[in-house]
Amino acid sequence: MKIVVRVELITDWGDTNTIEVGRIDRPSETLDSESVGLSLADGKQLLHNLQQAVIPAQADEICALRRICRRCHRWTALKDYRNRKVDTAFGTVSFRSPPIVSCACEPPWYLETARRNSQRRCLIDEWSRRCANFCRWTTRSTM
Repeated sequence: MKIVVRVELITDWGDTNTIEVGRIDRPSETLDSESVGLSLADGKQLLHNLQQAVIPAQADEICALRRICRRCHRWTALKDYRNRKVDTAFGTVSFRSPPIVSCACEPPWYLETARRNSQRRCLIDEWSRRCANFCRWTTRSTM
């Protein structure tokens, strides 16, 4: 008996990709009660191969969705592809993925982060001033 395991990956926009995950050959003459079904090694190898197929496909889909600017709905440019690694229960999966780049209509991420940090700093300063005023008020009223 030959067993072929295939995975059909379908994106949210309908693109289909079929990948062969594994192939197991079990001749009928060699089957006995101990070799029926999948062995633990066969199952681990199938799951490892499944991860090798699914993770790059998911990364491609995420990158394709993130390349669309949320403000102007244009595609952002790609500079390059980098090798990424994800550790899973079935081993490390390596894949190529582009870095996510800001659109020209958005401020760079570091300016946005600096703006948020300055807003937080202002809130913390305001809170500490109020706290200090409250502490002075409570110490005056108890005297």
